[in-house]
Amino acid sequence: MRIEDRKLLAWVAEDDAEMRRMIVKVLYRLGFRVDEFSDGKQLVERIEMLDETDSVIESPAIVIVDHIMPEVHGLDAVSQLKNLHNEIPFIVITAFGDVELHKRAESLGAVAVLDKPFDLDRFRDLTLRFRV
Repeated sequence: MRIEDRKLLAWVAEDDAEMRRMIVKVLYRLGFRVDEFSDGKQLVERIEMLDETDSVIESPAIVIVDHIMPEVHGLDAVSQLKNLHNEIPFIVITAFGDVELHKRAESLGAVAVLDKPFDLDRFRDLTLRFRV
């Protein structure tokens, strides 16, 4: 496979199935492959697989994560990801975007925090930056 034919991987962690489908659809249209997670625990399990030395898990080009999810909140999962792989960019989406959440996401290195409902064109433009 030629390198220009390879599609980049995006991870989407969102517990709302309808919202997750919408995000995945946009990412597919932008040329990404997508791994989906319906809660924070699933995302953390995948992050832990990235850290195993014999892992065949591919690192994502970008992670899209909802903040409030069952089991593990999005920023807690991202914090673990950033401790292991600081270079992986992420976007936080939330229905509860107070100032404190925005500050915490920025301190972890979030590319953006998008408050629901968010503008799909802005989301598309943000993610296009990582389709290199």
